[in-house]
Amino acid sequence: PMVRTRGASVMESLIVLDEAGAPVQIQSLWKSRRILLVMLRHFGCRFCKQQVASLKLVHERLKASGTELVLISLGTPEQIPRFREEMAVPASIEIYVDAKPDSPVAHALFRLRSSRDCVVGNPSVAALGEGALAQGFEDGGYANAGGGPYTGDVFQVGGVFILGAGS
Repeated sequence: PMVRTRGASVMESLIVLDEAGAPVQIQSLWKSRRILLVMLRHFGCRFCKQQVASLKLVHERLKASGTELVLISLGTPEQIPRFREEMAVPASIEIYVDAKPDSPVAHALFRLRSSRDCVVGNPSVAALGEGALAQGFEDGGYANAGGGPYTGDVFQVGGVFILGAGS
């Protein structure tokens, strides 16, 4: 018999949202295929924009090797088409949002931290941020419904994972 762990049951119940707001079980994203899962901080993050621009350059090589590119960001389903258009993300790259952007469960499941110290006041992050700005990647543009400049936990850190059937 199959042994079930608490983590597996949590993963089975975890959903993300597509651009129509439809729930998608997160585990279904890699259940029958290999993916490069990129957990973005939020759509208004300059680092995330820079990362997506770089990923677009290798996307076709990933596909040729049998790996699909999947992005999960903090934000709302309504922000996905705008981000896709502004960043010229091809339709073959899937984009989802965490169902709880202010206390992201998908990011927490992958043990990605939310920490002010990781984002603000870190000299190496500041230098990388200046580099991203110099390349034309700016923060902002994806305000929350309450009028704040960003949607979701702005101190959430992203991550990259390769997952496949059976992972």
